Amino acid sequence: MIEAFAPLLVQAVRLHHAGQTLNDDLAELMLARLRARCPALTKRDLDVVRGLLAGLATEGIAERMGIEVSSAQTYLKRVYRKLGISGQRELFGVLLAPDAST
Repeated sequence: MIEAFAPLLVQAVRLHHAGQTLNDDLAELMLARLRARCPALTKRDLDVVRGLLAGLATEGIAERMGIEVSSAQTYLKRVYRKLGISGQRELFGVLLAPDAST
């Protein structure tokens, strides 16, 4: 299974070490797959995930969205609940899964 998304991981690691983030097209593709997996996710839910994909901490996400940090944290917890996961590590597992339905 890891072989299926190894190129994506390699790209993400290279970008991280270069101080960059995932390209917008790749992030949008990942968000589209996430929406397909869980149509209950709202625009705000996806905006929080988009912030994570851009490499932002919760504080940066809140600033970007013009909301309180506690609100960004709440949106993130809702994303986890809607996906049936418990944290950011699992979220990235879902985002990187070769098939968004798994």
